[in-house]
Amino acid sequence: TPPNYHGYDTDFDWDRRFFIPFIINFCLYYKFIPLTFGIIINWLILFKSPTYSKVYRRSLAFYHIVEFFYDIQHLILFVPYPLFPHPFFLCYGLLCQLGGPASLAVTLMITVAVFGTNSLFLLIFVRMRTIVPEQSRFHFPDR
Repeated sequence: TPPNYHGYDTDFDWDRRFFIPFIINFCLYYKFIPLTFGIIINWLILFKSPTYSKVYRRSLAFYHIVEFFYDIQHLILFVPYPLFPHPFFLCYGLLCQLGGPASLAVTLMITVAVFGTNSLFLLIFVRMRTIVPEQSRFHFPDR
């Protein structure tokens, strides 16, 4: 019988039988759908959006480019599958299939997550600066 962690059932065979083949098939056959949407979104932001705020448009484009790299990393290179409640995961991505070290995959994941978080903070800051009135005490000057 599986161990009993504080009264919770930890028999995760149903999880392994259903979700692991699902994530493998999704990343194998449908990975190009989010990647295509990422390319379209970046093209629309950079070339078809209004030009009233170049700073906001650039920060929005930077955020979506970082998220596009996040999709590439999680749908092609790494494809992690966490094994709860244990603190480890299975890797089905290209890096793992080619024999790359797990530390490289985790380092890339952390790097992309840090850049994504920082670009989101930048996006929020730029948007707040553009919508807060200049007379407000919460307004940050341009320079």
